[in-house]
Order: sequence, then structure tokens, then C-alpha cells
Amino acid sequence: MSGSESLKGFDYQISYSVLKTLELLISERANVDFIKFESLTENEEDFNIFWKDGTTEFVQIKKRNEGYNWTPSDVKQLIQKYAENYNEKSKYRFVTNGQANPELNKLKKKTNKGKKPESKLCSAFYIDNLDKSKQRKIMSTMTFETLYFPSNDDDKPAKRMKEQTLRLLLGESLYITNSVEIIYDQFWRYIFEHSKSSNSITMADLIDHMTSIGVLVVDNNEWLKLPNNDGFVGRESELTDLMRCIDTGQCISIKGISGIGKSQLASTLARKLISQGREVCWFSFNDVLDRSKFIKILSKYMHEQGDKQISAQLLNSQEELQTIGIIQKYIESKNILLFIDSFEKATSSIRRMIIDIFVRVSRSKNPGSIILTTINSEDIYSEVELKLKQIVEFNLAPLNFESFSKLMTLDTKVSNKELTKLYEAVGGFPVTTVFLKNLIVGNEIENSDIDLLSDYSVEKRNKWVFDKVYNTFEDKYKELIKSISIFDYSFNHEDVERINPESMTNYKYELQTLSSKSVLIFEGNSYYMHDTVRALALDQASSNYQMKLHEIQSTFLHKKMLVENEYEREIHLKWGYHIETMNSIDKTKDYGLDSFILNCNDEDISNIWGVLRFGYPFVFDERNIDRIDKRLNELVDLGQINIDDDNDNEYILKSREYTNDEWFYLEYRVLSRGLPHSMGYVPNFDFNYSIMNQPNTICPWEHCIEFMPLEYGDLQCPIFGHNCPSGLEQADECKEYRNSIDT
Repeated sequence: MSGSESLKGFDYQISYSVLKTLELLISERANVDFIKFESLTENEEDFNIFWKDGTTEFVQIKKRNEGYNWTPSDVKQLIQKYAENYNEKSKYRFVTNGQANPELNKLKKKTNKGKKPESKLCSAFYIDNLDKSKQRKIMSTMTFETLYFPSNDDDKPAKRMKEQTLRLLLGESLYITNSVEIIYDQFWRYIFEHSKSSNSITMADLIDHMTSIGVLVVDNNEWLKLPNNDGFVGRESELTDLMRCIDTGQCISIKGISGIGKSQLASTLARKLISQGREVCWFSFNDVLDRSKFIKILSKYMHEQGDKQISAQLLNSQEELQTIGIIQKYIESKNILLFIDSFEKATSSIRRMIIDIFVRVSRSKNPGSIILTTINSEDIYSEVELKLKQIVEFNLAPLNFESFSKLMTLDTKVSNKELTKLYEAVGGFPVTTVFLKNLIVGNEIENSDIDLLSDYSVEKRNKWVFDKVYNTFEDKYKELIKSISIFDYSFNHEDVERINPESMTNYKYELQTLSSKSVLIFEGNSYYMHDTVRALALDQASSNYQMKLHEIQSTFLHKKMLVENEYEREIHLKWGYHIETMNSIDKTKDYGLDSFILNCNDEDISNIWGVLRFGYPFVFDERNIDRIDKRLNELVDLGQINIDDDNDNEYILKSREYTNDEWFYLEYRVLSRGLPHSMGYVPNFDFNYSIMNQPNTICPWEHCIEFMPLEYGDLQCPIFGHNCPSGLEQADECKEYRNSIDT
């Protein structure tokens, strides 16, 4: 083979290795133990895949000149070489751009399906010194991939394979922060160097290298959509303390103001634990995540772990206490580390459940633990749990000078004197620090600007720095920042394309660019804008501009709500957010909803929803009855509530007829505010004074019975089966009454 042909052969071989390695990284990384690159010689396999189940797959790659077919005599040499390495757990794959002749095509159709070829079919391929029966068995483990991405340009035999690799790099499974051509070239050289040296690489090695050249693997598992934290440096002491608490099995609360770095610290901790082989499950409430979706994702996680029976139990559980117990026991028995990010954004339908699980797991001595991030710990746990060291609370402070310095000097040079001055100016607040660094890298800030920042409050400082960064962007990025600021939930490039229908821009690449500049956070397969940054970005968009985009997205979501089988709370909660935001901008516009429902306060929404669901709101403080009665009568006069004409009791109420949209909007208001009545059961263990006015409620403790144990003892309620919240005397009284009815 001539020198030029050898180079073409190397190019084809390495390009296939690049493509195959990338495919393994995307689809099979959990199943691959390591890859061994053999050599660039003609006689060796090109790389071997060692699977975790013990199987070894030998891969041979051969370029063929145009017009030449692969024949049985060619394949005999391959079979003879493979026979030397063959065992019961081996496979062989032959890859070529060349064409198979008719005999090889017939063999290929059999063996590629894992079938043993007939003796007659094998006759042209038999090797004299090899047992024919064994050879047929060997051949059944061989796969022949002929005409594999053949190129119409013989000078560029790997042209189509490169195109396919670029498509994968730009696909949904990977997130790139550099030019795709630069990444491809760097990855090609990486594989080439390993092939020259016959090295082995693990999937962990590969992931580390891809990260270093600007490629992140997107985990498509819904329970592991960790936010990108490429720029995270520092906070070593915090990470060390957190790891120590994890090792002792303590539950952790990472608490701090918005923008202080809670999510980044938690996701860094999660990644570190994953690298150590710990079982991690991550849930973020930066997106709309209600109770039903949380249960489904957790159940799917259990199923993927092989715990199919527990998964089914969780999915089919109808009782709140049973659901909590299943999750608690699973975390403890399987040593799961459950991360709950941005807990304060959780809807009321899930908030109480997570609090109960958090406190229960904190009392256990098992290694399983829950780590949550929150702005406010009120109602989650008490001082008692902290004093007993069942829960450890980390009050996250701004970056210390050491961490600040590491971040500021990453990829840029700043003197110690300048660092001190900068730190005094911004105080280690992470969001401001990152944006300030972007300005320094781009030479967009002067010493006089630093002096100015020193006199500003945190809010004014953030705004000044963000405005400065915003004005460094090209116009197309400014428009993009303004448009995505309307989302208070996670979004993807399709959402952005929808609200910008006139643009022909490739938003996927541009979103990645904004993420690399810390304007956005990449999380799994979507993006979100941090609340602090979003508030600053919204200032750049006019009210009319915001209205236009909210209307586009709300119309799209409304159409989805009307499609059969599209009743998903996530969809109408997002729709409700856009409607409420538009109404806050322009109250004169017709949104297809009753004006009172749009503009009333939370207490009225709670009262209306209580009547809608139960016939009367729950009242747990007797002193509030007169006030609530008075307001309900006013709501009757306003036409929002009706007196039930079929009942003599004037307090039996019913809601007016609400449209589907009004129903959805009411539910959005209830869930987004964490109001009572959002679930069928209310975690309040006081007497319900509304019992006589709720026609379908039979017990003043019914609202909280689901939260009581199922112990089947003296405390058992004869109707609901759970322990009576009121105690033994009430349970006995109900049993006597039940017996008198039965007799």
C-alpha cells in the first residue's frame, strides 16, 4: 500500500474509532467497562470493547479502494486471526467502506442476526487447519458492516463518518461549549494518540477528556439532570464539610439567599459522590414538578435499579402515609442520596410530602440521606433536629477571598492588588463575580468602575454589572436574552424558536453560548435563567415586548391543554403563569377568564377552591368562622358562589359553573401559592370546624387521616383504617357508633 493510501486508511480507521467511541459514550457508557486501542498496524484489531457483562468485542476496521470487493479469501484471514482470540464471551465486528461480494453478502445476512451459518454457506470460508464445527460457531459471533458510510470522494474516505460525528456532537445528547470543528479535531487527535500507544481508556477517562475540550454528556435520566457547573471553583472547605456529613448519614440543608451558589455547590457535591460510586437521585424545582411527576420519576428510577416490585408499589400507592413510607424505606435500605434543589419553588402538592420524608430520614441511622437547597428553612425542620444533629444546616455565605481569587484568575491574569480591590467591590457574591470576570476577560471595565461599585448596594451592584455585560453582546444575543427572560421555568431551544417565529437563528448554539457566559444554566436537556439574572434581564424588555412573547407561549400551551390525553398539570401550571403575568402587565385585556378570578386575592381563591372541592373551606380556628362566613356571603353576592337550592341548610354552598380554563387557572393559583385545599388531604392536625358545612365530609379529622399510621390497633379509625388523629377516646366513640349502625 502506498504512503498516501496508508494515510487514507489511518484516517478511515481513526474516524470510525472516533464515531464508535462517541456512540458508546452517548448510548452505552453505563455498560462499557473500558476500551483498549490495539495499534495502527495491519495485523491487529483496531480496538476492543470490554463490556461490564464480561463480553469482549473485537473491532477490525479496513478501508477498501473503490471498485474492489471483499471476497471469501479476504475474510478467511480475518477469521483465522479472530480464532486465536475467540472465547465463549467474545464477539467480532468487521467494518469497511468496501462492498461485499455475493458469497460474503449471504454470510453477512446470517451472522449479523447472530445465527449459525449452514455448512454449505460456510464452505467458501473454511480454513484447512480449523475444525469446521468450531469455525461455524466462531462465524456466528461475527458481524460484517460493509459499505459503512462510504464516501463518494476517494481522497476523503472518512468524509461521511465525520459528518455523522458532527451531527452527534450537535445532537440532544451532548452539550458543547466550543466550536464543533475544533472539538472534532481535538477528539480525533486524542483517539489517534491512544491508538498509536495501544492505550486503554475507561468511560470515566473519556468523560473527563470530553469535558476538558468543551463537551458535556447530557444525562437523559430524569432523576439526574444536574445543572452544568463547569465554572465552579473554590468552596473546598464547604465541600469537605458536606462530604463528612454525608459519610455520617446526616441529612443536609444548604440554605442561603438567591444567587449565593446553593445549586452549584449541591451539583458539585452530587457529581463528586457519583464519581465515588454512590447512588444519587437529583430533583430540581427550577422546572414545574408536581407531586404526580415526582412520584413517576422516582418510580422509574427504582425500576431502572432493578427494584421493579417497589417501583410498582410506589406508583400504585393511594395513601399519602404509605407513599412517604415507601420512599423513606427505599432511601434508607438502598443508601440513596436524594438531592432536592430549589425546594422553595415546590408546589404545595409536594412540599409537605418532601418535608415529612426529609425529617423521617434524618432520624434514621442508615447511610441514605437527603440534601436539599432552600432560601428559607421555615416549616421544614426545627431547632430540635439541628440540636440533635439529625439535620445539618449550611448557611452559605458569599465566596471567601480564596475562592473568589481562584474564580477570577481562571483563564485570566489578575494581580493580588487588583483581586483585593475587586473583592472589596463585589463582596464575593457569585453572580456578580462571574459577570465581573467576563468583563475583565473582555477588557470591558475600568478602575473607575470598580471604585463606583464599592459604593453600591448588592442589588444596584448586580444591576450595574449585568447591564454592562448585556451591552457587550451582539444585538442577536441581546434579543435572545430579552426573549428568554419571560420563562420562569426550564425551557429548550424549541421553546425559544416558538416565541421568536420570524428568526432563522440556530438557537441551540446560541443558548450554549449564553450558558458559557453564565447568563443561563444548562440542566440535563434544558436551560433555566437564575432568578437573580432573570430579574435583571426582564428590565431590558418593554412591557409590550413581554406581552407579545407571553401570548405566543400561552396560546401554544392552551392548545396542548385542549388535546385529548394532554391533561398534565405541568402544562396548565405553565399556562397559568403566563396568563397571570400578562394580567399583571395589562389588566384591561380579555384573557377569556372571569375578571374576578384573575384579580382576587389569595384568601378569596382559597375560599372559592374550598367550596369547589369540599362545599366549604376548612376552618381550623373557631375564631375565624364568622369572618369566613361573612366573606362567603359576599362571594355569593358577587356571583362566585351559589347557595344550594336543593338543600334547606343555607350554608350548603356550591361554586358557580366554571369553564375548564377557569378551573385550570384556579388550580394554578392554589398550587403556586401553597394554599390549603390543594390536595384532598390537609396536613393540619386540628379539629375541622367546617364539618357541618361540608356535605361529603363525615369526620372532623378526615382531612389529615391520611398522614396517620396504619397500625390496626386500638387507635384505628373504623372508617378509614388509619390511627385516629384525635386519640383513643375518639376512636372508641366512633367504633361504638359504627357498631350501633351495623346492628
